[in-house]
Amino acid sequence: MKPYFDYWGKSGGSENDSQHKLAYHCLDAAAVAQTLLLQDRLLRTRLASLAELEESDLIRAVSFLCACHDLGKFSASFQGFVFQPRHTRLALELWRFSLFNQIQEQWPQWLPQGWDEFDLQEVLAPWVNASAWHHGLVEETTGTISAQRHFPAENMAAAQAFFQDAAALLVGPEPWLPEGDPFQAEKAFRRSSWLLSGIIVAADWIASNDSFFKHLNRPMELSQYWDLALDQAREAVDLAGLIPGPPSGEMTFSSLFPGLERPTPVQDNAASMELCPGPKLILVEDSTGAGKTEAGLVLACRLLAQGEAESLFMGLSTMATANAMFGRFTELMPRLFAGGEESIVLAHSAKRMNDRFRRITEGPSMTSSSQDGEAAEVQCASWLADNNKKSLLAPVGMGTIDQALAAVLAQKHQNLRLLGLSRSVIIVDEVHAYDAYMDRELEHLIGCQALTGGSMILLSATLPGNFRKRLVSSFQKALGTGDSPLSRDDYPLITLVQKEGLAEISSGHGPGAERTISLDMTAQAEEAMAALIQVAEEGGCACWIRNTVKDAQEACLGLAEAAPQLEVTLFHARLALGDRLALESDLVARFGKHSQAKDRAGRIVVATQVAEQSLDVDFDFMVTDLAPMDLVLQRAGRLHRHYRPDRPRNRAVLMVLSPHLQDRPDKDWYESMFPEGAWVYRRHGQLWLTAKALGERDLISLPGDYRELIEGIYSDPAQDLIPENLRQWEQEAVSKGMAAGSIADLNTIQFDEGYGALGGTWRDETPTRLGQETSRVRLAKWDGVRLRPWHDGSDTFAWRMSELQVNRARVHSEAEPGDSDLAQALEQAKAHMPDTKWVILLPLERDPAGAEAWQGRCLDRQHRPQTVRYSPSLGLEVPPSDA
Repeated sequence: MKPYFDYWGKSGGSENDSQHKLAYHCLDAAAVAQTLLLQDRLLRTRLASLAELEESDLIRAVSFLCACHDLGKFSASFQGFVFQPRHTRLALELWRFSLFNQIQEQWPQWLPQGWDEFDLQEVLAPWVNASAWHHGLVEETTGTISAQRHFPAENMAAAQAFFQDAAALLVGPEPWLPEGDPFQAEKAFRRSSWLLSGIIVAADWIASNDSFFKHLNRPMELSQYWDLALDQAREAVDLAGLIPGPPSGEMTFSSLFPGLERPTPVQDNAASMELCPGPKLILVEDSTGAGKTEAGLVLACRLLAQGEAESLFMGLSTMATANAMFGRFTELMPRLFAGGEESIVLAHSAKRMNDRFRRITEGPSMTSSSQDGEAAEVQCASWLADNNKKSLLAPVGMGTIDQALAAVLAQKHQNLRLLGLSRSVIIVDEVHAYDAYMDRELEHLIGCQALTGGSMILLSATLPGNFRKRLVSSFQKALGTGDSPLSRDDYPLITLVQKEGLAEISSGHGPGAERTISLDMTAQAEEAMAALIQVAEEGGCACWIRNTVKDAQEACLGLAEAAPQLEVTLFHARLALGDRLALESDLVARFGKHSQAKDRAGRIVVATQVAEQSLDVDFDFMVTDLAPMDLVLQRAGRLHRHYRPDRPRNRAVLMVLSPHLQDRPDKDWYESMFPEGAWVYRRHGQLWLTAKALGERDLISLPGDYRELIEGIYSDPAQDLIPENLRQWEQEAVSKGMAAGSIADLNTIQFDEGYGALGGTWRDETPTRLGQETSRVRLAKWDGVRLRPWHDGSDTFAWRMSELQVNRARVHSEAEPGDSDLAQALEQAKAHMPDTKWVILLPLERDPAGAEAWQGRCLDRQHRPQTVRYSPSLGLEVPPSDA
């Protein structure tokens, strides 16, 4: 019997075997990896191209490297249930101490002519790293580990024997390394190591699932077990939902969107423009509500039909927009794939709170109506649904853009995300909506997508020209095609970047696309409130978008006091999740596309930035605090958004609350009116340019004025017009943006360096957004006897639905409970929370001063006691911070 059969790999298995032999588990993972490559043509082709290997050689090599992933478990320490150092590090040391030499001694024919031992190690190092660091994290390798100590003679012999037999079984004597220059081979192996590492992680996860691979503890020939492992792997890969089926045979606009009467010009161009083989970057610029999403989906589906992608992922700016898009996609799914059994995944931190997603993962499949009227199943394989890290492996994914950006961060399991995206066409909506840190992450993602052969589609209504150039340049640099200058400023516009060159395609406006919006400027909040009340009293609906939660809360209270006969609703992010989801649904019902005049009449909504993009709502009149031009235009997109013959006012009016425009403003020109908003939007020079541009107009015509308005604020020449007293704000904001971009560069992977090259700079989690530090706060009701979640009821997610995010400077930690009964209740509640380390549990008692209000105590960043109040109508009210 071979010595390696005495070593265990998995314990606590099912049926009669408590342990699974290490050799078998290694072959299980190899069988999954081989099955993935054999069944996934696109992944196989792209990985072979990156590695510069023939596909048959690639399959042999990847199967073998995957079989070697757990070699560290042959160590005496692991077999003795001592798990430090980790077996991942021990596998790497085993390669360095013995296995490279073993290849030269036993398989010299693998080495191309002219290669020496050093060449072999340098070329294979990225792939060995991918195999050894198969837990998704590149670990610190400082300090010396003795391979001989952890692999005494008996253990070393077993590891070497398995290595030899696995090589004979999976690779054989035939050469497989690329002929020619070892430096070119090293470069290719570095680039391909990222996808290889993802394959090995996915293969190991699937092979470790004893629902797929039953534990076996009796010895048999490796070749005999290999046949068994392949049979189980084929079933496991199928059940895991990893291989997308063929796309639907018809991918026309009318087949995808049978409910839309006719495509808009931008949609027409998306359906007809020439797409050459190879990676592509496509930017679609058109006004809000003009059908950019449908245009992007048409382009994505064309790439699916052409075999340029197997799956798609759509990244949205917020969880609310992701939830809304997920609902739309469940209707679209039956039209995308011929088999109708592909998985659709929602990917963000609160996905389990989405009823629709829960139904397709935890209960029977949802039934949707396909285009021919037959029932079609919408589903999600449970293996894909249980972890956001695997979500991008699904045939169709929807989520926040963070899920895609995490693929290029040096953090745990980024390789799984990158593996999924390499097969996908990525659609990013509202690409203008991020800060300098996220913009730089996006540029890195664009480059990685180009290098792995994938495509991206970026959608925006208000994309500044200089940012468009940066995005295009990132893609061209990765392709190695050199910069092709952008020459057109038409609007709407589609920009197509591919190896064959750059094309800029003007789309023109469709009939009825033009909207004229009247502009009013005011420096008086009282005038804005009076205008809102007047519209509501005339039977219309109005909205005021404010720049901070505090300002929104004050405006809501002021309107309610001034017009108690009207219904005033407040919407912002500082609401418990359950309250926020309920309010989102109510707002869409009252002000969405299908709302009726009776639903809308006499109502005012006060909101923060969450209303800019999150909700498909429509108002008769709008007030906005002065904000950057692109955000003002986004907000205007919620004004007369849908055709309504019964509007009380036919004229769309946008009123902008702004400080009086001055040619030589003081440094505190903006801060004096918006003391908190001044720290939200720090580029006060651009705010002044926005106020100046809007103040010079009585009307704006959309989409015709989009380009002029945006470039008048963000172009390089426009910066020269900023008044001297506001330049300090600009300089500080620019410096902060440059620093954020540098941090993003440090946090992102270096694709050309290969997997594992940066060692211990990796982290379990790396932020996809910098922004303000926030605390996760869970609200609880305390009545003196019982502590209950704010979102009380039988819901499994009651505590999560009671959660919100708040500025960490204001709510930093829990206050000591003054009641021993409350202290005991808090401890009992925390005992049932697996993530209690990361949340603040805030007990609330009824506020005698308010019928629906509750109040509680916390500590701020200076550990000072603070009293906070919460109500469903106002959300969390917190004292200002001087931190």
